Amino acid sequence: SINHLHIPLTDEVLPATRAPVEATGAVAANGAPLFRLEGYPAHHRAFSWRDASGRMALAAQLQACHAANVPYNVCFTPAGYAAVFARTRAQDETAWATYGERLGGFEMAGHFTAYQDETYAQVTKGAVASMLRAVSVPLP
Repeated sequence: SINHLHIPLTDEVLPATRAPVEATGAVAANGAPLFRLEGYPAHHRAFSWRDASGRMALAAQLQACHAANVPYNVCFTPAGYAAVFARTRAQDETAWATYGERLGGFEMAGHFTAYQDETYAQVTKGAVASMLRAVSVPLP
């Protein structure tokens, strides 16, 4: 969301928090290594939040999103990484047709709640991957 902050907490293990993390070979402007969630379908970038340079690079990335007016979600993992997912401003039609709701933080982290049987039947692994790719954008 833009212009307001949601901080959902859960004790559930989310798909994004289970994904193996790999170095991208790239570095942030401050020299901190950049990471990604291996095989995760949404556009994202991950930062180590266990060291100062990673936290500074994460803060700079979030500031860049704010400066570009790009909505984003952050998922902190128990392994010490923060994955940043930038989202489109408009909801993808496929996501509306499949899920019936705007994808936000829990969905970007791979958690989908179905309130109707029809929705549950449509939210397959392939559909989730397609929706995450469609609503996420490369980070500024």
